Amino acid sequence: MDLIEMRDVKKHFPIYSGILPKVVGHIKAVDGISLSIEQNEVLGLIGESGCGKTTLGKVALRLLDPSEGSIFFEGIDIAKKKHDDLLSFKKKTQIIFQDAHSSLDPRSSIGLSVEEPLRTHKMFQDRAKRKERVVELLEEVGLESEHYDRYPHEFSGGQKQRICIARALALDPKFVVADEPVSSLDVSVRAQILNLLKDLQAKYHLSILYISHDISGVKYISNRVAIMYLGKIVELADQNEIFKNPCHPYTKVLLSSVPVPDPETREEVKLLKGEVPSPIDPPKACRFHPRCDCCTPECKEREPELRRIKKGHFVRCLSFKDLG
Repeated sequence: MDLIEMRDVKKHFPIYSGILPKVVGHIKAVDGISLSIEQNEVLGLIGESGCGKTTLGKVALRLLDPSEGSIFFEGIDIAKKKHDDLLSFKKKTQIIFQDAHSSLDPRSSIGLSVEEPLRTHKMFQDRAKRKERVVELLEEVGLESEHYDRYPHEFSGGQKQRICIARALALDPKFVVADEPVSSLDVSVRAQILNLLKDLQAKYHLSILYISHDISGVKYISNRVAIMYLGKIVELADQNEIFKNPCHPYTKVLLSSVPVPDPETREEVKLLKGEVPSPIDPPKACRFHPRCDCCTPECKEREPELRRIKKGHFVRCLSFKDLG
């Protein structure tokens, strides 16, 4: 059963110009995405910088309002609800930001930072019980009770991310967006945080949208994987399927860049030609056609839909037929 479902979601940011500000264009960060995440599922989201991954995550949580489309959470469309009516939804959803240092208030102890969601949603009126809950959360993520009164500058990058994970779990959410949570960490620490996220997801039956550039990390933690390019999903499939049988030309290029830890294995690394087009004026028809080696005249004239080429495997490319 789907916990969250996005239908034809768009997020366009207006561009203003002139002394009397006038809208002269739009940045099409998210441009017609339909995506669902089931209960107790981790969906990995991969794509180049600037393709709209983080914007999609923020729209899913209503941290940003969608320009168009519907977002169903537990069967209720929350896309057009006013922020005052979203309290129950906010309590069930959380985000883990990429930069743990910036997301922690340097003037507050980490105990108060983790406790903030409990105060905001008026849980545990007794302060002693709130502190007990915070200590429990800190220990859950591998920290200790004496860390409660310390400040963010006293912790390493990996410890700060553990604090942010503890804060995200404070309200027992059902859906969490993890926005590149390990990208700024050392390799050994990345593995620890990934293992922690995987253990917590299994323990609390969380649904997670895991956004990352780290393809190997996405492969390790995700059940399904979506590939995003210039505001659109170009391929979606189960984790095993997409890594064994990538179909979209963009997916193939991305996966070829992952190093293989075997000196005897020599695979050609495919390189994309040209630069990423501007989301202000994306290419007509297929957005990937200016950089695609398999481009045909049809690709320049007709926009492809996200087609089901086999059970659970969807590709946005005119080379594949829709199985219906």
